[in-house]
Amino acid sequence: MFGTVTAEQRASIILNFSAVPGTTTGQEQATWDFVSGFTPTEPIYPGSGSLVIAGTIVAGPAGGHRRYRLTVPAYVNYTYEIYGNPTLAELGWRALPFSLTETGAIDRNKHTASAEGSLNFYVEAPATRGFYAVSFRVPGANTGTP
Repeated sequence: MFGTVTAEQRASIILNFSAVPGTTTGQEQATWDFVSGFTPTEPIYPGSGSLVIAGTIVAGPAGGHRRYRLTVPAYVNYTYEIYGNPTLAELGWRALPFSLTETGAIDRNKHTASAEGSLNFYVEAPATRGFYAVSFRVPGANTGTP
């Protein structure tokens, strides 16, 4: 079975077992280092991945409600979400739908930036405490509530 495997390779795949300290049932243990071919890292977000911002009141669509414009820094391929309770106190998270234009349909909860610069989001709901929490994540990061 190990005819073409060198002694060094064999040592890297054969586990050495030892008795588990403090047991009387003959349990044994081994340590095995698993190498996956890459080093996992936590994503690094500019500004910790979120910011708290006040909205600027704008007119909104004709005959519609006023809206609040949130202008945030855009990072290419980062996904943005908006929440109406920046303190996360007893009210918990409240995700807010938004539009990318002042008069457009309020039709999304997430947006992935395609360029660096600034992004404007338009929400109709006033923030619980006067400020909004904007969360942003790198592609593939946790997609649930931040």
